Amino acid sequence: MAQIILTVPDDKEQRFINAFATVFGWSNELGITKKQFMKGKLKDYAKEILYRAEIADLQKIASQNLQTEIDGIEVD
Repeated sequence: MAQIILTVPDDKEQRFINAFATVFGWSNELGITKKQFMKGKLKDYAKEILYRAEIADLQKIASQNLQTEIDGIEVD
């Protein structure tokens, strides 16, 4: 499996972790650490971007196919 590695300076790691926790609503009740929470949010974001890109491609193809079909209809 491929890996994408983000390197953050050691002295800045906690800033990033705390920022994700604050912005996305981490709490102790989730049962995971702030770092695990941040990793999950990064995974979710990567999947969201993949979805957006692929759905845009599919919409373009569907639109082109529909336009071709409609253009082929004879209307007098």
